[in-house]
Amino acid sequence: MKKKCNVIQINGFTGIALVVFAICCAITGFIVFPSWCCMHIWNFLATNINFPLMNLYHGGMLWAIIILVFIATHLNKLPVRIGSFSTIDRDEMKRKIEQLQTNNLAAFSAQEEEKKDNQNS
Repeated sequence: MKKKCNVIQINGFTGIALVVFAICCAITGFIVFPSWCCMHIWNFLATNINFPLMNLYHGGMLWAIIILVFIATHLNKLPVRIGSFSTIDRDEMKRKIEQLQTNNLAAFSAQEEEKKDNQNS
C-alpha cells in the first residue's frame, strides 16, 4: 500500500515572489480591506453626528474589536474550537486510547506482512 504525500515545492525567486504575493493578498483581504470599510463607515456616520474621524489604524482596531466580540459571543457555535480534554471523563479517554492503539497495531501488522510479501516475491 503506497502512501500519498503532499509536498509544497517553491522554485527560485518566482516561487518565493508568488508565496509573498499570496500572503500579501490574504492580509489585504482579511485585515486591510475590512479595516478600510470600518474606517469609511465610521467616518460617514461621524460626519453626521459630530464624532471624531478615523484613519486606517483606528479602522483596524475597530475591525479587531468587531471580530473579538463576534468570537466571544459565538464561542460555542464556531466550527473550529481549541480546548482541552478535561471535559472528557477518564474512562472514555482510556477507551479512545486503547482503540487508537489497536488500530495502530493492526496497521503496523498489515505493513509488516506487506513488506514480507514484497521481499518474498
